[in-house]
Parts: sequence; structure tokens; C-alpha cells
Amino acid sequence: MTLADDRATAPASCPVQPAYNPFRPEVVTDPYPKWEGIRHETPVFYSPQLGSYVAIGYDEIMSIMQDPESFSSAPSMPDFGDPPAELAAEFPHGFALKRNPALVNTDGATHRTLRGLMSAAFNRFNVSTREAHIGHLVDGLIESFDGDGHAELVSQLCLPLPIAVIVDLLALPPDSVALIPGWAQAALVLSDPTAEAAARLASARQWIGFEHFCRSAIASRRAKPGDDLLSTLLHASLDDGAGAGFTDDQLVSHLAELVLAASITTSQLLSHAIARLMQHPAQLAAVRDDPDLVPVAVEETLRQHTPTLGFFRLVTRDVVVGGVELPAGSMVQVMWGAANHDPDKFDRPAVFDLHRVAGTPHLSFGYGAHFCLGAPLARLQTKVLLQRVVRLDGLRLAGPDAIEYAPNPVMHTLVRLEADWDVKQ
Repeated sequence: MTLADDRATAPASCPVQPAYNPFRPEVVTDPYPKWEGIRHETPVFYSPQLGSYVAIGYDEIMSIMQDPESFSSAPSMPDFGDPPAELAAEFPHGFALKRNPALVNTDGATHRTLRGLMSAAFNRFNVSTREAHIGHLVDGLIESFDGDGHAELVSQLCLPLPIAVIVDLLALPPDSVALIPGWAQAALVLSDPTAEAAARLASARQWIGFEHFCRSAIASRRAKPGDDLLSTLLHASLDDGAGAGFTDDQLVSHLAELVLAASITTSQLLSHAIARLMQHPAQLAAVRDDPDLVPVAVEETLRQHTPTLGFFRLVTRDVVVGGVELPAGSMVQVMWGAANHDPDKFDRPAVFDLHRVAGTPHLSFGYGAHFCLGAPLARLQTKVLLQRVVRLDGLRLAGPDAIEYAPNPVMHTLVRLEADWDVKQ
């Protein structure tokens, strides 16, 4: 499987890692030892498997993130392409995400304008006031299975929570909670260049349904604004002070970004946070006994097991990073997860340490102009979740095969997390 286009070839002077394969089972489960082995040789290399350069050094990644003119964010969120021919008549204008890229895919003045509008909406709609409601949602989810002594925590807790939170924030219809996982899966299929035609057609139909759903929600909120994030986004588009704001197409793209972030990225952070504590029983006990350690556990999870391993950047002009020449037109993957394990920046990086001395910031939410706008909400949900889930008496992994990962070169995708605990009689 090659993710970049055929133009990406390594110069003779570039270190090549032909054995680097992010789809191998052992790398899917734990990519960090592989990166550490390569780090001793070079902080930047070329991967024939990906058809892309890969940056794994902290300083090298920072130099890329600080130079958006040389490294475009256009490929960060994969393009769905055009709808299958069977749907051309039904959807003649194509997917909104192709016509109007999401915030994560934009650069320069376009990105500054869109981010300004999104930031204004988030600032007016204070997500920190939702802590009590998030706690109520977590309590309800846990109460649905706490008497069983066993649960698969991805599907029963870590996925439904962020979906319920974003549905509440946007004031979407309650039945959308059950629909969003299917829409998220459709997005994953449409962004996979190896997906079979039948799967792509079915996923395109699902995604078209999502876009129709978004347009209906936008029209409803324009007619009757409320005290919710979608109404606030509409207000920001009208009062941005720079003329025209969000079009409906742009709002569809941004709703897609918010929904996918909740159902994929945030759910993975929640899953990894619980998994890390169950893998380290002493640390779990410490968090249970000292609530002040919960925010520390959130940050250490983000650093040690970064949910979003790294996005791709398009090299716009010939540039040298870490002593390696990157030609214009090539792709480079900035591996935030690898940067967070750089031993020059983090002492004993492989250790899950709740008493780590604060120093170099992790890069799990990106950096600079593309720092994740949803970071405060993701942190808040993870904090509230951990405060409650550690109260399950004797919480532990349900055996040696309790954790399962799925191949994904961008995400460290935890798809199954089986847990046991003691039920009081």
C-alpha cells in the first residue's frame, strides 16, 4: 500500500528504511520500538512502503511545523475524491469536503480566516461549562454495565461518550448518536485508496446521507438559533467583521471535522487513557487515591501513546530537514508520536510516569497555527472519564488479549479494550 503519489522518490543521499512497514502487526500494536531503532540512524528517512518521507525527531518535526510555507497541510485529511459514477446524478457537485477543505487541510490566509471564525465560536461557547453534563453522561454509560463486572470499553464507553458530547454541543437530533459511528466508518473507507468498489459505493451513500443531515441541521438552526455551538458558528459567520463568513458548504465541512474528531480522535484518547492505567495497576491505584493525578495521567497518555501518530505534509519547495533533502512535490509524515518519545527531550520516554518533571511540551495536539482547537474539550472529557472509571473496584484488563489494534498509518487505533472488575454483592 502506497499513500503518496508516484512522484515521491528518495534522492540517492536520503536514508531509506525499506523494512519500515506501519501495517505490520507488531508495529500496529506498538510503533515506538521501531521508531527508536531508526532514530539511532537518522531523524528523517524515506519509506518505500508509504511512498513518503517520515520525520521522527522532535527538533526536525518542529522545524516542519514552524515552516508552513514549505510544508502544506493540504493532505492532512485525506480527500474522498469524487462520488462513484453510480451516484453522479444524485450528487452532481461532489463531496463538500473536496470543494471546501476542512480547517486541518487549509493553509495561509484561508486558514487564518477560517480558524479565526472557528476560534471566535469556541471562545463564545465556553466548553468548560459542560463538565457537569459530561459527568452525567459518563455516569449513565457506566451505570449501564457496572453491574456486569465486564465490558468492552471502546464500544460501551469511549466511543459513545464523545459522540454524545458533540451531539449535545451542536444540539443535533438525539437519534444522530446512533448514526455517527456509521458515518465515521464511511469516512475511513472513502479515505482509503485501497477500498473495494462495493465498499466505496456503500460508504459514499452513507456519507451523502451525512451531508444531507448537516444541511438540514444548518437550515433548521438558521431559522431558529439556539444556545449551542452550531448556532454560535452561524453567528460567527455573520459577525466575522471581514465580510462573508461560512457558507453552508464550509459549515458542512466543519461539522464533518467536528464529528470525525469526536468519534475517532477523542474516542481513541479516552480508550488509550484507560488502557494505560490498566496496564500499570500501581499508577491506576495512585490516580484512584489522588484525584490531582488525573490531569497528569491525561497528559502522560497523550505523550506516551499519542492517538494521532502524525499527519502528512506536502513539500512545496526543495528544503533540507535534519540533513535530508526533501524535494518539492514530495510528502513527509510528521510523526508526533515519535517526537513524544525523543530521548533528547523526554527522560525515559517509554515509561508511563505520573511524576514526570514538566519540561518539553508534547506535540499530540499539533503545534502553532494548526494546534487542535478541540484540545480543551478532549482533555476535559478524558479527565471526567478517568475520575469515574477508576472507581470500578479492581478494574483490570480481561486477560492477555484484552487489547486489539487496527492498522492505520495516521492513528494508533485501539478497536477493542476488554475490562473486568469486582462487583459488590
